[in-house]
Amino acid sequence: MTPVQTTRDVFFSTTIQPGGFAWRSFKVERAGKVTVQYVSIAPTGDLVMRVSVGTFDGTNCTPTTVLDTAPQATGPQITLENGAAGHYCVQVQDIGNVVQISLFALTILITTSAS
Repeated sequence: MTPVQTTRDVFFSTTIQPGGFAWRSFKVERAGKVTVQYVSIAPTGDLVMRVSVGTFDGTNCTPTTVLDTAPQATGPQITLENGAAGHYCVQVQDIGNVVQISLFALTILITTSAS
């Protein structure tokens, strides 16, 4: 029997202040691939931000994979090929480029296989 593949897309968008950060937790039901794509930031469309994926213990987001990157229209910036089932988080942090309250967006794509 061929495993059934499931995909879940999580959209995360909120404001960020100069020097600030924002995070969101998400759950991976079964082991699989997790990708994170920093899609946009407005009003300035090309700001480099620190994007992180990490573990979530119910209270705290602890980054384990960190990348400073600009938004990309296609393709994820962070990929966890063999993410275990569990609680994760994604965090976006200003590294000194945000000069006014800005709105960013990213997507998290979770692809798992059920046997």
